[in-house]
Amino acid sequence: MSDSHRHRAANQISVEVLRRQRLLSSLDDNALSDIAAHVRTRQFKRRDVVVNRGAPGTALMFLLSGRLQQISFNEDGREVGLGFIEPGEYFGLLSIIDGHPQTVSIVTVTDALVGFLDRDHAERFLLRSVEVTYLLLCQLCESIRQGFDDRSKLGVTSARARVYAVLASMITMSRDGIATIEKPPNQRAIAITATVSRETVSRALNLLVDNQIIRKDRGRYLVLDEQALHRAARGELEFNDLRAGETRGEEPATEVVWF
Repeated sequence: MSDSHRHRAANQISVEVLRRQRLLSSLDDNALSDIAAHVRTRQFKRRDVVVNRGAPGTALMFLLSGRLQQISFNEDGREVGLGFIEPGEYFGLLSIIDGHPQTVSIVTVTDALVGFLDRDHAERFLLRSVEVTYLLLCQLCESIRQGFDDRSKLGVTSARARVYAVLASMITMSRDGIATIEKPPNQRAIAITATVSRETVSRALNLLVDNQIIRKDRGRYLVLDEQALHRAARGELEFNDLRAGETRGEEPATEVVWF
């Protein structure tokens, strides 16, 4: 096992944790117990490599906590972010199905806990559960559609609009009905996904704050004007480069320090 000194192999996972995985949520306790007996977990530190592009597909993987990012490389050798993986989501499925090597690298954006179901047990599990197979097909369709949507958003020519598109794609509703971006990725991860510089990400974030589109709040972003953020992501809305305070004749706002 590579990086064995950095990663800790844990005991088998609990049924309660598996039940929070999208792919497994509809299974009964007996089925979950059977799967849990074969899942092992590994803890990864921020910026660790979980999957290397070109590596054989040896396991179906579940993100139990943290955030991951799919990474590829363009013809110039530059990193290109292909999307984030959130807790409750799985990855490595394509290589389990077709036997081909991994098509992208996957790295950690934060500390993360990943569950691994080895290939043999993953194949057995997938083949014997019609319900899970159907759910897989639905989620694969959803992923393909989301991928097309994400790439079309990132196809806009404005660099800042691409940053806004990355942020807009991560909006969720909190329990109290407030639009938020929970545990936002750092500037490097956003820059890779939007194919822009970190300086562009920093400036775009500050413009959103100055124009009262978002506000930083205890490790998350509160989205104060969701419609404006979506319009900016589509390139339909540009924000003034001047600090918001200057446009009102007030003192310029201080620079915001982001993650």
